[in-house]
Amino acid sequence: MEQLKSRLATTNDEKYASQISGWTKESGTMLPKTVDDLMALFNNNDSVLVFDNEGALVSHAAITYTYSDGSVEIGCVITDREKRKNGAATQAVKQVLVLADKKYPSNKKFALANEHSATLFEKIGAIKIPTTELSAEVWIPCKTCPRIPKQKSGQPFVCCDTPYDLTNIR
Repeated sequence: MEQLKSRLATTNDEKYASQISGWTKESGTMLPKTVDDLMALFNNNDSVLVFDNEGALVSHAAITYTYSDGSVEIGCVITDREKRKNGAATQAVKQVLVLADKKYPSNKKFALANEHSATLFEKIGAIKIPTTELSAEVWIPCKTCPRIPKQKSGQPFVCCDTPYDLTNIR
């Protein structure tokens, strides 16, 4: 397995923001991020980039939202299609969790996992949680998601993604 290197994204990384934005649009399994969305994450020191031995960007993860209840969402986990299955996404998530623990040491950390990222989160020890354990504020972006499941009146919110608690992952 090749040695991967990770670092925080900076304001000088606009070319990577464009690349990551393209990956999110192509994925079909996550809400796409614009270059501006990603640059905001970069400007807030909320993104981790992972590079291969040649210095090519291979993966990304970020602290995508902090909510009014103090909870912190880890997301925008994406890897270049050609570089998957080499541990890059796992490294990105673990590094962004280190970052989240530094910035928000006592806050709940969670992720909304699609069918691809669920495997990664389970592999690192994340625990599935019901949607009711998260603030209603978390589900606001779902209104624009083309994959939102039909909701049943009087029932807890149902998302096409599965929430995972990442608070105690090290």
